[in-house]
Amino acid sequence: MKTIILEGSARRRGRTAELVEFLRLRLPGEVTVVRAYDTPVSPCRDCRYCLSHPGCAVKDEMKDLYPAIEGCDNLIIASPLYFHSVPAPLKTIIDRLQPYWAATVRGDEDQISTKRGALLLVGGAPPFEGQFLPAELMLRGVLSDLHASCEDIIRMDDADRRPLPQRPEIQTQLTALAQRLSTL
Repeated sequence: MKTIILEGSARRRGRTAELVEFLRLRLPGEVTVVRAYDTPVSPCRDCRYCLSHPGCAVKDEMKDLYPAIEGCDNLIIASPLYFHSVPAPLKTIIDRLQPYWAATVRGDEDQISTKRGALLLVGGAPPFEGQFLPAELMLRGVLSDLHASCEDIIRMDDADRRPLPQRPEIQTQLTALAQRLSTL
């Protein structure tokens, strides 16, 4: 079993990294964490190459990420929220996933197999209505375009004051997600 975790956090020991590490240790098989801040990816240029050709015209670190995504069984997107969305480096990677959406336009969307997905979203603020909604809507669409079911969305609010060790309810959710993703 192969799992790819796209992590959008700038902080290596931040709250999002805590969730990712907790989950990673409970997943069997090969688990690869792709830290967006460590992955030099150029923005999408809207050159429209992918509308008529499989793949992307821009040749950079995404060339290694595309086959990893295509070959994984599980795809997890983990991110803190910055002004109701994901940080720019993760958004840059997401924008470069355009070839998968474009495959539906070309009519050859079978280039990526069905997989399971999940979202881990971290908000530093105390809970408020709609705190995670904008990011959830966008990231559910990303998973859908990548033919990944959204098995769960784990939301951790008030993260600036309450880390994962103080959140048994979040630990239980992560453990349950790992168990679901572990069964084929």
